[in-house]
Order: sequence, then C-alpha cells, then structure tokens
Amino acid sequence: MAVTLQKVNELFDEHYQKAEHKIRKGQMTIREYLRRKVEIAEQMKKDKAARKIQTSYRKMKSRGHFGELQNSSTPSVDCVRQFIEILRNSQLDYDEDISKFVTTLKQKYS
Repeated sequence: MAVTLQKVNELFDEHYQKAEHKIRKGQMTIREYLRRKVEIAEQMKKDKAARKIQTSYRKMKSRGHFGELQNSSTPSVDCVRQFIEILRNSQLDYDEDISKFVTTLKQKYS
C-alpha cells in the first residue's frame, strides 16, 4: 500500500511539473479577468456619478433660464436657446390640434 501511494505521489508530482506552466497561465488569466471586472465596475460607478452631477447641473441651469424666461421681457439668447425646441414643438402641436378641431367641426356640420 505504501509503495502504491508513493508511486501515485511521484506520478502526481511529474504531472504537476509538466502542467505547472498551464496552471500558472490559467491562474494569471483568471486574475486578469477579475482585475478587469473590478476596473469596469469602478468605471461604471464613476460614470453613473458623473451623469448624476451633470444632470443636476443641467437642471439647475434650466431652472435659472426658465425663471429668466418667465420674468424677463427680453430674455438672453442663451436662455431662449435652451427652450427653442420646446417652443417649436408646442407650435406644431397647436397647429395640429387646430387642424383636427377644424376637421371635426367640418365633419359634424357638413
């Protein structure tokens, strides 16, 4: 029994010595993968924080511009530029609503 155990140990040692490079390479690959995974998670966390800060800053600027737009008879160009898309869309929506209303009236009283 002791002889077979010793033989098994020797065979295992030989196998380990032959495969040691592959084992180290596998461990190195796994460590690199885990390191990159942590880096990506940290970067995503930083990106999320940056987006939150940017969103808050844009909200603050919009509130200031909106106040200027409401209270000033001559708002600055920068202020109007912030809301030009909304104004343009509102006019389109208004025109569409009027045309639908006119069409409905024509159908109703024709």
